[in-house]
Amino acid sequence: MKIAVAQIRSFMGDLDAARARIASLSVDAVRDGADLLVLPSCALCSPEPLAGGDREGFFADELACVSKLADEVACPTLLPVVLPASLDGAMEVVFLKEGRAVPLRLLGKMRAMASSSEGTDLPDDGAHPSLTQPLLEVCGAKIGVALTYEELDDYVAYEYPVDAVLFCSTYGFGLDDEASSLGASVAESRFKADADAMGAWVIGAGGVGFCGSEVYPGASFALAPWGELAAAAPVLEEALMVVDVDPGDEGPLKNPLAMPVFDSAVTAWGALCEGLAGIVGSLGATDVSIVVDGRLSPMLACVVAVDALGPTHVHPTILAWGDKATDEASRRLVKNLRLCADELEAAALGADGDPELGRDLAWARVGAEARRNSHVLLGPADKTAIALGSAPARDLTGVLPFGDIYRSDVLALSRLRNTISPVIPASARASFDVEEVARGVRGTDEQRVETLDFILSGYIEWERPLTEVAVECGDAELGRNVVAQARDAMSRLSGSVLAPTMSSKTVAEARGPLGLKWRDRVRSSDEELDLEAVIRRVAKAMASEAAEGGDKDGATGGHDVGRERAQEAIDLLSMLGGEGDGAGLGGLFGDEGESPRDGADDGSRRDAGPFWEGWLFSDN
Repeated sequence: MKIAVAQIRSFMGDLDAARARIASLSVDAVRDGADLLVLPSCALCSPEPLAGGDREGFFADELACVSKLADEVACPTLLPVVLPASLDGAMEVVFLKEGRAVPLRLLGKMRAMASSSEGTDLPDDGAHPSLTQPLLEVCGAKIGVALTYEELDDYVAYEYPVDAVLFCSTYGFGLDDEASSLGASVAESRFKADADAMGAWVIGAGGVGFCGSEVYPGASFALAPWGELAAAAPVLEEALMVVDVDPGDEGPLKNPLAMPVFDSAVTAWGALCEGLAGIVGSLGATDVSIVVDGRLSPMLACVVAVDALGPTHVHPTILAWGDKATDEASRRLVKNLRLCADELEAAALGADGDPELGRDLAWARVGAEARRNSHVLLGPADKTAIALGSAPARDLTGVLPFGDIYRSDVLALSRLRNTISPVIPASARASFDVEEVARGVRGTDEQRVETLDFILSGYIEWERPLTEVAVECGDAELGRNVVAQARDAMSRLSGSVLAPTMSSKTVAEARGPLGLKWRDRVRSSDEELDLEAVIRRVAKAMASEAAEGGDKDGATGGHDVGRERAQEAIDLLSMLGGEGDGAGLGGLFGDEGESPRDGADDGSRRDAGPFWEGWLFSDN
């Protein structure tokens, strides 16, 4: 069979335009011989949750759009849609064919819920009835659909009878997440191992461009079960990728594609430009203004704006300090980018000898001018400064190109951009701030920044406790001081900054409650919590209590009840420790503790997921 992946930009709720485009794409797919058309997760709208008051109306219009599309598509089509019922932005995958629209994820949940009932009328798709992930059959091939890494993990860990899994990624590009780049990083990320473990094709369907607050990189791909790349779409460009999937083929492919060499910085630069252009356009503007004051960050923001919007839409103002080298670097940048710039003298603003006051006054004047001209003001603050609370209010004004990018990555991007064309003067590339908390770190200024960002990313994106952060950075005092400063600074943030999302977790998403008095500390090995031991003790206690209660009441199957209670304890407590469905606790209760892939599938196994999961609940 042939599968076509439509790598397109999101229509962000323009349902009439989306309907016409999808119908047209289905005609193109049929022309290319495709038996199934797959759309990316962001095709109709952003996967991010809608405002509460908008959900009901949007869902009604979305249902009408999908219903009409079911009659209009020229071939079977898979279309992810946003559901209104969850604050977490729950999604469904609808299978459109011959006037019918089948919600595949709901069907999988219903199959699991009805697995213990007799006489169910649910279709037989060959899966064990307790398996909840979507399954459908097209041209004799059994297809699974995953939207998240966790759902992809289910197909890997449990015995789903699939020939291919379609991964319609709901993740925008993230500097800390190689897999978010889909086909661009396929040689280095998880997907080859997934294909090998399942013995099935993995086909990634990526959206393109700015959507919500994220940037989708495109880079759709098709990976054969034995690890060869069968098809690949370009990065950050629309495309219709068609791949021939033969369930009986054991390889090798006749004409496999070469695995791409992944360059995270190159992909990040493209995503950053897409994100900035998307935000500016979403604000109803075409032009931006910025103060160039001799520091690297405003200079690089100016370069990003030129690459994203074009030189005629970027309006810099040089803040001159009376220092020949610094002022000349700013003027040279503007000249290299072929921009026209105004110039303000710090002394004339009344800020001679006070750089911070000079920047405050310059930003205020340029901001006022930007409002009059309907320009968007760009701020230079990066994620490092925001997380540590060192960015002054003026640097947080307007759109922040680096608001979700650490300073060490900003430095890497400046090197990359100058490799393409040396527009940033060499002297300016060394004009970046080193946070006070990192001044005592050994090494160069850039090494100090890298150490600081390593600690911050461990705490924010990877959610590591202070003890782990301190061990990994090799300096307990530094780790403690950085984490303490970040905790306090993030809790004081009044809202989220306006910036392209470029990581798996923004500063706003990582902040804790304001006024929290508890402080973590670097703990000795004796103080560390052995969560697995706690789970085992609680599970055994619950099992013993339930079994004894059943015996006292004369009930039969007391020990079976105990085993069920124990498994529930494992599920619930494992959620707290990120252990999944009792993973790592096999052997505690004999066969019931085996991994999901062990033993015979006799119909008695629990649902392929935590016991609290059902179609009424979000994945969280």
